[in-house]
Amino acid sequence: MDQIRHNQGKPKLSYPFANFRSITVLHEAWSMRELYAEADLDAVIRMASLFLDNQETEVPLLPRIFVSYAQAHGLLTNDLLSIGPGFQGFLSELLPVFAAIADVSEYGETKYERGNYRKQAPVTQYVDSFLRHALNANDVDDESKLPHYSHGLWNLWQLMDLPAYRDDRLPKVSLKPEIGSE
Repeated sequence: MDQIRHNQGKPKLSYPFANFRSITVLHEAWSMRELYAEADLDAVIRMASLFLDNQETEVPLLPRIFVSYAQAHGLLTNDLLSIGPGFQGFLSELLPVFAAIADVSEYGETKYERGNYRKQAPVTQYVDSFLRHALNANDVDDESKLPHYSHGLWNLWQLMDLPAYRDDRLPKVSLKPEIGSE
C-alpha cells in the first residue's frame, strides 16, 4: 500500500507541528502547571478581552485561553494536572486538538495558497477571527463545513506563533492619573 492511501482520512499533524513556537509556548505554561483552565466560554471571551486590552496576568493568557477553549468543547480532559509534565504526555493529550487544527489547515490550503498563514497577519486579525468563531462555537461553519470551534482553535494556535513585532494591539492605558501631571 502506498503512503498516500495509507494516511488518507488521518489528521495531518504536520500542520500544527509546523508551528513549533506555539508548541513551546503551550508546553512551557503546561510544564509550570499554570494552565488552571476554566472550561467556560464566558471565561474564554473575558480572557480574550484582557489579552486585547494588553492586560498582564500571572498566567500567560494565550495558552490559558487555548486550553480553556479546547476543554469547553470536550477536546481535553478537565483533569489536566493528572498528566505528567513530560513532552510525550503533553502532546498525546493534545491529539484531538491537533486534529481539529489540522482539519482547518487542510481546508485553508484549498481556499488560500499553501502556507498563506505564514505571511502572519497582525495579532488583532487573528483575535477578531477567533472571537467571531467563538461566538458561534457550537455551530458548523457554512463555508468549510467544519465546527466553528475548530476555526477558533486554529486562530489561537497561530496567535501563539506570532512574533512580538506583529502585535498591533492598542497600547495599555493606565486608569490612574500620573503624579504631577495636571
